[in-house]
Amino acid sequence: STGERNMVSNLFLVFFVPLVAFASIQDGLGFYDGLGSPEGTQQFLATEAWLGRQLKWANQFGGHVSSKLMLDDIETITGANGLHILSDRVRLIFTLPISFGDFNAKTDDGIKKIYSALNATANGENDEAFTQAGKALVKVGWRNAVLRVGHEFDGDWYPWSVQGGNCDVFIAAWRHLHKVMKTISNEFLFDYCGSKRLFGLYGECAYPGDAYVDVIGLDAYDRGITWPETLNFLRNHSAFAQQHSKYISYPEWGLWYPEFGDNPTYLQQWYDWLTSLPSNSLLYYSYFNTSTSNLNYFPNS
Repeated sequence: STGERNMVSNLFLVFFVPLVAFASIQDGLGFYDGLGSPEGTQQFLATEAWLGRQLKWANQFGGHVSSKLMLDDIETITGANGLHILSDRVRLIFTLPISFGDFNAKTDDGIKKIYSALNATANGENDEAFTQAGKALVKVGWRNAVLRVGHEFDGDWYPWSVQGGNCDVFIAAWRHLHKVMKTISNEFLFDYCGSKRLFGLYGECAYPGDAYVDVIGLDAYDRGITWPETLNFLRNHSAFAQQHSKYISYPEWGLWYPEFGDNPTYLQQWYDWLTSLPSNSLLYYSYFNTSTSNLNYFPNS
C-alpha cells in the first residue's frame, strides 16, 4: 500500500443498476502516473501510447498534511494543461484526505491527535476546504469523480487511522464529509478502501454504512506475502463487498522493486482474478505506476 511505502505527499453480484457496464476487462484499467501536472499528464499520455490504447481511469492524490496542500494538488490537476484536459474521456479517482496532519497511530499521542483531527471534520471545521475541492473538480468536468476517502484507514500510517479505538469518530467524519460532497455533486461516488493485510481486522468496525458507500476498495502489492495469501485477502474483501452489495475496486496495485523483481506471473495471477469476477462487479483497478512500482523496472511484466 502507499502507507507501507512510508510515502508522504493504489466475487459478488450487484443488486442495483450498474454504474459502468464493461465491454471488456480493459475498460476498468486505470493508472497513477504521478501528480497530474502538465508533466504528469504527458506521462499519462505516454503510458497510453505504450499500451496502445486510451485509459478510462486515472488516480490522483490530495496532500494530507494540511488542507492547503490538498487544495494545491487539486489546483495543479485542474490548472493549465493539468490532467483535467482529459476529463471528457478519463474518469477521476481522487484520493481525498478525511482529516489533516503529519502524525499517525504509531504512538498514543498520535492516536489522540487523530481523534481530534477526525472530530474536526465531523464537526464541520474542514467544510470550506472540502467544498472548494469538490467545486474545483466539478468545474473541470469531474462531477462523477470517485472519491477514495481516508484510504488505508486500517493502517497506522495516516492521520485518519482507526487503530487505537477511532472507528466511531472515523464514521462520523465520513458521514459528514459525504453530506458536504454530495451537496456539491450527487454524482460523486464514495470508495471505502483498505489495505490487503488489515482490512479483515478493521473493515467492519470502521464501515460508515451502506447509505454512505458506493464502492469497497483494496490496495494490494506483491510485497511480503505469497499469491495464495494475497488470494485469501482478495476473497475475504470481495465477500465483504458482496455482503454490502457494493462494487469492488483496486485503487492501488502493482509490483514492488527491488525486493520482488520482475514478476509477470503475478500480473497473470491478477488478470485471472479480475476476469473471475462476475460481470459489472468490478468498477476499476488502477496500477500504481510510480516510485517502486514503476513498470520501467519490470520489462518482462
